[in-house]
Amino acid sequence: MRHFTRTLRTAATALCLVASPDAPGGSYAAVCEAGKGYVAADTAQQVNENFLASIKAVGIETVIRYYDWIDETLPGKTLNLHELALIAKAGMSVAVIFQHNSDCLCTFMQKGRGRRDARRALELAKSYSQPSGTAVYFGVDGVDAQFLTLLAATDLPSGEAQARKFVQRYVRAYFQEVGSVMKASSYRVGAYGSGLVCTYLLEERLA
Repeated sequence: MRHFTRTLRTAATALCLVASPDAPGGSYAAVCEAGKGYVAADTAQQVNENFLASIKAVGIETVIRYYDWIDETLPGKTLNLHELALIAKAGMSVAVIFQHNSDCLCTFMQKGRGRRDARRALELAKSYSQPSGTAVYFGVDGVDAQFLTLLAATDLPSGEAQARKFVQRYVRAYFQEVGSVMKASSYRVGAYGSGLVCTYLLEERLA
């Protein structure tokens, strides 16, 4: 499908986060307002024609959807072929994030998890004919905040320096594993997370 986006600029992309495309009265309209500079709408639920038409009307051209394991973290979270057809019909692009419990510290403490997630992402990318040269963004959202919250309950010093240590030890290892699998493919590795996490991964050339 040629409608997959090549890249989404880190930190520069204005995202409109949408809770439910099927909300009564189209409540997303109050969030995705015209003239706010939004270029993409991020939703973990399946999209329909009305939703796509509504966000396109306020200038949004890209839909961010998800790849997940079969035991989805939310029902309908995984992008499907019907949605891809609707997005293509609307003349819009799609970006994909692989995300499965990526707000949990335990995810990044599991040795081999990055390799398993990357293989699942490649399985889906190939089944959807995702074009070569495009990216799969891997979710790392919330882990540094969760780490800081846990630190606050201990005698250890809290703050960004400690969160960065967590990122260096565990998130780095996860992305090294992801990269070891993805490098043999034609796809690029992206990251979906906080400024701290994304800046670190960019500096280390892991995303």
